[in-house]
Amino acid sequence: MSDRQLIDDFAQNDPVEFEEDDVNACNEQEFLIILVIVLAIYTTYHGKFRTLPKERFPDRSNSVLTSSLKVQEYLEHRGRSMRHHLGVGLEVFMLLLREFEEHGIQLASHDATAAEHLAIALAYLRKKTSVNWIGEEFKKSNEFISFCIHDVVNALTSKVIYDRWVKYPTGREPPNAKVADDPLNRYRHFHGAVGSIDGTHIAVKVSPRMQPAYRNRKGVVSINVLAACDFDLKFTYIIAGWEGSANDSFTFNQAVHRYNFPQLPSNRYFLADAGFPICDQLLTPYRGTRYHLADFHPSRGAPQSEKEVFNLAHAQLRNSVERIFGITKQRWGVLSGGLEKFKGGMQSQIILACCVLHNMCISIKDRVPERDVGEADEGGDMEEEVEGDEELRVVGETSKSRGEARRAEISRSIFEAHSRGQGRIRR
Repeated sequence: MSDRQLIDDFAQNDPVEFEEDDVNACNEQEFLIILVIVLAIYTTYHGKFRTLPKERFPDRSNSVLTSSLKVQEYLEHRGRSMRHHLGVGLEVFMLLLREFEEHGIQLASHDATAAEHLAIALAYLRKKTSVNWIGEEFKKSNEFISFCIHDVVNALTSKVIYDRWVKYPTGREPPNAKVADDPLNRYRHFHGAVGSIDGTHIAVKVSPRMQPAYRNRKGVVSINVLAACDFDLKFTYIIAGWEGSANDSFTFNQAVHRYNFPQLPSNRYFLADAGFPICDQLLTPYRGTRYHLADFHPSRGAPQSEKEVFNLAHAQLRNSVERIFGITKQRWGVLSGGLEKFKGGMQSQIILACCVLHNMCISIKDRVPERDVGEADEGGDMEEEVEGDEELRVVGETSKSRGEARRAEISRSIFEAHSRGQGRIRR
């Protein structure tokens, strides 16, 4: 007789309906033994049947071997396949493990090795997917997947790792090779530039009460990320977390006064678009004149005036920040639709972690092919020109005047060279 049949038989025979004579006829000891066995079997099955419907996701906690083999498969493929699944090649993956170990950051647990923790987190950051999908991929519970993501993101944004890979410019660095050694002499006039700065928007999920503040000009609920980069496409400054309705002028003002924006010598500056104020630290284009690269498409004619020539040269060099946003979002799919599952603080941390990973990849030439990126970051294409009164309120009259004088000098120098055919500016 099967256990299932025994349970069914037991359920069909209510003990209170037994005749007294029948009970007396049985050996009392045998009856008690049978009753204990039946009750034990019934309790076991009844407990299982009551528990199963409560399980939302299958239990994958006993599949350590499967998870380990998955990581081993990635490591063996090394190059393109590993980069496709984890966002990095073998060299960056091993570098991360060494960095964490050298700085005493423990990832391993009794459930998985440090390599498994890292692979699980990178797989989530890489793909625009769900925690449950990653759990199925690695045969781990959703709780464990979330733990790995938090674990690795916290490690990447720890002070010791972040400060090593995201370095503020001091202004004492030599001019970037892209500026100093430009074979066409287009950018040498910007020898004081340390990089480019801009804001980009990352879609998030917030409570209905908070949505108006986080809704940007395109109607998307997002956070505004302010970032600066050098001309080698490395992030040098990142602040994430402002409401999507905040404009670039506001975020820059907050960064300067509250969030340790780099203080540069008077002869060094960042390139910024017209959404920022012109000042000692920022060189912006002329307003009311063609500026964006698309505005200088050959079908629209070459730049003619001094202001147009300056604006085109400025846009071409400043485009590094658009490219870095595009590259980072392409490599890390979580930035295009995976942050909604986390709370505000963790959302910002994930953005910073992706920027750290980007800098590591650039440093050892683990690059995304440029042909897949395009010229601009679609999330940052929400430029809103800062008004004169707001500009003065943010930077002050003196700083604005110095910035305008510097722009006029550079503009005149570029136009003279352009007119002589020495470093012609063309699209």
